[in-house]
Amino acid sequence: MALLSCLGVIIAILVHMSYCIAGIAVLITTTPLLYNALRYAGATYLIWLGIKALLAQNLNTTYIGKPQLTQPISKKSAFMQGFLCNLLNPKATLFF
Repeated sequence: MALLSCLGVIIAILVHMSYCIAGIAVLITTTPLLYNALRYAGATYLIWLGIKALLAQNLNTTYIGKPQLTQPISKKSAFMQGFLCNLLNPKATLFF
């Protein structure tokens, strides 16, 4: 699942590179409304991830050996977590 999450991050980087090549990055960084919308979308996503992590119940955790997950994460979910985490990161726009 970690490889799928990494693949999501890589695809999001490709999206960032594509709009930078197209000149949209200049538009995002010079338009405060668009930049703030991207920032708030990223913050909302991080808050949602935090709430999901706090509400998750991992009852089968052992401290000897490997921790056991109660529910395995799906392939689509692993990919989307990596993709959205990087796509909604406003710093990535500034770096590219």
